[in-house]
Amino acid sequence: MAINFIVILLPVSGMLTPVTGAYEIEQQKLERLIETLEIEVNSETEKAVNVGSFLKLIQKHTNIKELNSTILREFIEKIIIHERVKIDGVKSQKVEIHYNFIGLVDIPDKTKIAESA
Repeated sequence: MAINFIVILLPVSGMLTPVTGAYEIEQQKLERLIETLEIEVNSETEKAVNVGSFLKLIQKHTNIKELNSTILREFIEKIIIHERVKIDGVKSQKVEIHYNFIGLVDIPDKTKIAESA
């Protein structure tokens, strides 16, 4: 049984450079993508832990008889009160409540709910 080999000689210096350059660029893009995805995964994991902690806090206080400063401090990290504005003769003032563990919860305005329905 005979085995035949075909050998192709390529000039290494000129032909492989564009291929390796493209490979290196693609490799750098993939490495940056991996870093970005790892950050996102860590962020989502942290959010899941925070939601779990918030749910434990809610379970602890399911039957509140009296709302006091201790309970408020357990739930609320900070409250931001924005400047009062007057639009079309109607005064309004935005208030942001940032909760411990979960941060700011965006609760839509009644008018926005009605508009989307």
